[in-house]
Amino acid sequence: MKNIKIIIIENSIKQAMIIREILQDSKRKEFEIDIFENFENGLKSLSTNEYDILLLDMDIPDYQGLKSLDIVQTKAPQIPVIVLTEYDDENISIKAVRKGAQDYLIKSQMNEHALTKSIYYAVERKRAEEERERLQLQLRHAHKYQAVGTLVRGITHDFNNVLFPIMGYAEMALDGLKDTNINRQYIEKIIEAVTRARIRVQQLLTFSNPAEVEKKVIHIHHLVEETLKLVRSTLPSSIDIHQNIKECGYVDADSNKINQIVMNLCINAWQAMSNDRGIISVDLYEKNFEYEICEDIELESKKYVVLTVKDNGQGMDSHVMERIFDPYFTTKTYEQSSGLGLSVVHGIVTSHEGKISVISEPGKGSEFKIFLPVVEYINNIEPINNYADRSIQTGQERVLVVDDEELIVEMLEQMLQGLGYEVLGYMSVSEALKKFQMNPKYFDLVITDLTMPEMSGLDLAKELLQIRSDIPVILSTGFTDISLEDDNIKPYIKELIIKPLNIKELAEKIRKTLDTSKKISSESE
Repeated sequence: MKNIKIIIIENSIKQAMIIREILQDSKRKEFEIDIFENFENGLKSLSTNEYDILLLDMDIPDYQGLKSLDIVQTKAPQIPVIVLTEYDDENISIKAVRKGAQDYLIKSQMNEHALTKSIYYAVERKRAEEERERLQLQLRHAHKYQAVGTLVRGITHDFNNVLFPIMGYAEMALDGLKDTNINRQYIEKIIEAVTRARIRVQQLLTFSNPAEVEKKVIHIHHLVEETLKLVRSTLPSSIDIHQNIKECGYVDADSNKINQIVMNLCINAWQAMSNDRGIISVDLYEKNFEYEICEDIELESKKYVVLTVKDNGQGMDSHVMERIFDPYFTTKTYEQSSGLGLSVVHGIVTSHEGKISVISEPGKGSEFKIFLPVVEYINNIEPINNYADRSIQTGQERVLVVDDEELIVEMLEQMLQGLGYEVLGYMSVSEALKKFQMNPKYFDLVITDLTMPEMSGLDLAKELLQIRSDIPVILSTGFTDISLEDDNIKPYIKELIIKPLNIKELAEKIRKTLDTSKKISSESE
């Protein structure tokens, strides 16, 4: 247990020295004691030093009775107070406790047991209250993030449903144009914009509902450049972003988590600015370190990718810097910050076997550096989608499409017909189910949306499998947190389509599902 810092404001120096001697002679000697005979000097010390408890004389001239307690509660409401008096007056003791005093001691009856017991009780009670307030704040933040996550999840689902037909129709229009047609460049820009929007949606979901780390070997410089585009659209235009992103080696990392690091550090830098004006500098480079202590962190002898985010904001003092990575610690208001941004960054960096350092001074801004180890191997590299690659798998099977969005049904019908499939599309689950019941063997594949008014796509899949146990079902959804590994989904669904996706991705999933289904059927015969 750390030392208990005590401040005594006592009109009688003799009485104060008696209290000090009692505490110093006690069995537990973890007390640090400051004594003030003058009430105003004691108040000044309370405002400039951190104390665990105040022993307050109620008989100070000009501040007699409960007047001194009222002033302390106004000037330093966080400090627990034990009042000291010459008088055994039960009414006054009750009033003092009601006004916030932790205890009431009579000087003539004071001894080691009574004094130390009162001090320990007051300090522990105060700490318990602070812990309860911390847990309540943590619970409020948890509820807040749960609500935000639910809201973002619903919005992004609807947004993905809008993007899906835009992507589909744009790609079909592109396929019908010759390479020399001037309109190709415009449609390619539409596809590029939808692709970026899809990435933004995934980033929003990641920030609002972080998932487990899924590492892949990636080119981090591409990722940082993409994330800075989102940062630019998020921050006020009065904030200048200077970036110097160098091509770097590979790192073993979760793309979504790297997005989160960049986003959180830039938002933190912005919030350090006054009047929404300032400069954020983002640098990324690779450096080969010999074993060394760099800015108070230990770096091994290896190559690191170094991400630096620097601002010219208000900066931090040493006291704040000691706690910036603590969960729920913040120097901002409740509305401005949750106190989670930097603690999340620290957790992600640690999970990636990286290091983080910070340099800051009041009035001189802050600089955060992230060190991520470079990996020398290049297998398992996360692929970068090449939307210019038009090698698309086709087929001739019969596909049943069910989605409550008319644009999506029409788009999928035209797209799959263009790939050679025979397609029937329905917006009504009951009509689709009725059609399937009429001739279950007619269809080779069913593609169904997850969220529909009459029945969910998952429930539809269960109904279809009751009619025909070997019908493969692909589940289509705008929710990005759905997984085939979910025990509620795995028995009924062969593949997932996360909207929006391009023709090539869709064609590959359909072909894979059909071929796997045929292989299983032939093996069972």
